[in-house]
Amino acid sequence: MGGLVLENTRTLYATDLTHFLACRHRTALERLAADKVVKRPFFEDPLLEVLRERGLAHEQAYVRHLMEAGKRVVHIDKDADGAAAATVDAMAGGADAIVQARLEHGAWAGWADVLLKFEGRSRFGAWRYEPVETKLAAETRGATLVQLCLYADLLTEVQGVRPERLHVVVPETASCPCGSDSKS
Repeated sequence: MGGLVLENTRTLYATDLTHFLACRHRTALERLAADKVVKRPFFEDPLLEVLRERGLAHEQAYVRHLMEAGKRVVHIDKDADGAAAATVDAMAGGADAIVQARLEHGAWAGWADVLLKFEGRSRFGAWRYEPVETKLAAETRGATLVQLCLYADLLTEVQGVRPERLHVVVPETASCPCGSDSKS
């Protein structure tokens, strides 16, 4: 429950959902930490930091691949206010790819690594978006699927149509969902 508390309503994220499905006790502890009843323990894990850096490098390589394929890429600033509105503006403007897209509806929110534009109808026009997650693991984990399903639900609310597919891009993928045949 790392979410924000707004008007007595906690904003929930994909990690909150996957943590709840994995361990309800952890969810209770996270809520207590969010409410500052208990202090969240701090563990310094150099391996975790290396994995984060590798994951970020993989995402950046995928975004470079999209740009090299001629896609018009819009980056959303995660630290700026109005990231959800900026995401909707980029969608309405027909960006080919939206990096770190902020999606929100009700108590749920999330940051999709990338939203890719595809042909099809949506409230924005003759295009629609599908969520893409970049992951280092060769096999897609259940938590990734839950995360993508949440993003699909949030995206449905924003664009008025459900995404047809969910995408996971792993290193050395032979093809990418953007339609380019080169490796991502």
